[in-house]
Amino acid sequence: MRIFIIIIISYFCYRFYKKWTMLNVSSNPSFLNKNRCGQSAYREIENEMVQDPHCKMYFSKKDSFPLPIENNVLHFCSVECRDKYRLSMTDKS
Repeated sequence: MRIFIIIIISYFCYRFYKKWTMLNVSSNPSFLNKNRCGQSAYREIENEMVQDPHCKMYFSKKDSFPLPIENNVLHFCSVECRDKYRLSMTDKS
């Protein structure tokens, strides 16, 4: 009977420890990204949704095919859309 109680207490201690460590990690994601001086260099993951200017489809910014134009960057869903947009812009000029 004692062994059973010890196992149950150990299990609850393990669950508490695991939950406590996960709360600390999720509340401070920048601890993973440190620069050489030890300062926080948190970089936001670019999961932002953007719209393709040619086909109007939405997709994740990290999966895009960028095209720098003047002072901004346009994001495209594929190389084909990027090339079609580039051709349409040259036709308008």
